[in-house]
Amino acid sequence: MGTCVDHATYEERRRGEDLEPGYTACGDPDNPSRFAICHPSQYCSSDYFGQCSSGCLSEHNCTELQVCIKEAGENVGTCQHAGNR
Repeated sequence: MGTCVDHATYEERRRGEDLEPGYTACGDPDNPSRFAICHPSQYCSSDYFGQCSSGCLSEHNCTELQVCIKEAGENVGTCQHAGNR
């Protein structure tokens, strides 16, 4: 069963605005073939193509209860529960 939202909220989410924590917009919302919503534990790897890849660049790509952990010298990390540090 879906959740009812008003039209303005639907449009904001379709364009990648007002997203839940960990979800990020990627690409051009005016070009659906080059736009994606990256899920938690994903980051926008190509803003031009709207392509998501596994991993995180910051906590922005993780849920509220997770942190982005990167190995020394790495740019991409993994989202891990804050208690697992």
